[in-house]
Amino acid sequence: MSTIKGRFSLLALLVGFAVAFPGGLASKDRLLEIERKVDSAMAYMLQEIPDTEALVNNAKGILVIPVVTKAGILVGGSYGEGALRIGEKTLEYYVATQASYGLQFGFQQYSQVLFFMTESAMNDFLISDGFKVGVNAEVSLFNDGDYVGLDSLSSKTDIIGVVFGQQGALFGASIEGTVYDELH
Repeated sequence: MSTIKGRFSLLALLVGFAVAFPGGLASKDRLLEIERKVDSAMAYMLQEIPDTEALVNNAKGILVIPVVTKAGILVGGSYGEGALRIGEKTLEYYVATQASYGLQFGFQQYSQVLFFMTESAMNDFLISDGFKVGVNAEVSLFNDGDYVGLDSLSSKTDIIGVVFGQQGALFGASIEGTVYDELH
């Protein structure tokens, strides 16, 4: 029994360390790789989820996290890197992290895009120190050619999140509780 507790404690420590200290300073090559992945994720989203084109055209800013990796065994965490774009231009690079505890087991990767639909939502994000998506965001989940919620999202919503491209075996791709910080 103590071996199981020891392994659980070690796993919890490793997940916590990976989420808290994800990998040092951003090099030019790393930023170019993020740009390439952001471009690819945007192209995939626009091709597979046609309704997102209107969001892209109307958003004041778009945060694209092309690959979020989430894993957990009771204690879990997720990590992803991406770019905040206004129009076609990248303004800044960000990391998305999430920690969770509860009934969970597995590993999953997915893409997520946050659309800032109002100037105030965009400004709140830009001036924040560790922005956390709150109750003012609506999320659409896209999976295997079907999406849930995108057509019913309110035009009055400040932030719209789209999650797509899920791979792996961990139930529940979500942006709830995700913290976004600048990548240094």
